Amino acid sequence: MTDDVAAQIAALIPRNLADIVRRPGFGCCRLPTEDEVAALRGDPDDDGRHKATLDRWRIVSLDLRAGGASLHHVLVGADGPVRWATSVIVVLGAGAARTRNGSLYRLLGSCGEGEPPEEDLIYLCLMLHKWGIGRTLGVPEWS
Repeated sequence: MTDDVAAQIAALIPRNLADIVRRPGFGCCRLPTEDEVAALRGDPDDDGRHKATLDRWRIVSLDLRAGGASLHHVLVGADGPVRWATSVIVVLGAGAARTRNGSLYRLLGSCGEGEPPEEDLIYLCLMLHKWGIGRTLGVPEWS
């Protein structure tokens, strides 16, 4: 592989959450504040019908400015070797989270802290494109 190709590939891989949305006037990906996480706390009505069990998980905030300000908190995690980026969290309880679309996720351990690992950053890019907003936000894409 030539140095030029390697540099082009490296440029596609986000270095951190702030490097995912590359059209800054449209918003950003970031870590949530303590107050934002506290506002999610509640009873997720855990009926035991979990879509998945996430053993490595964290919350990522998607702060959108295009078309009016909106803030969404996305659950990103892994169920064994499978990566998940779910819809927006509505309620975060002890050991479970309910998302906007009604899915319930069982959460093992505690929420990851700090910047996500590279594989989660890449997966978040892929999911933003799958959700149809990646191109608008300038998120790196691989086709």
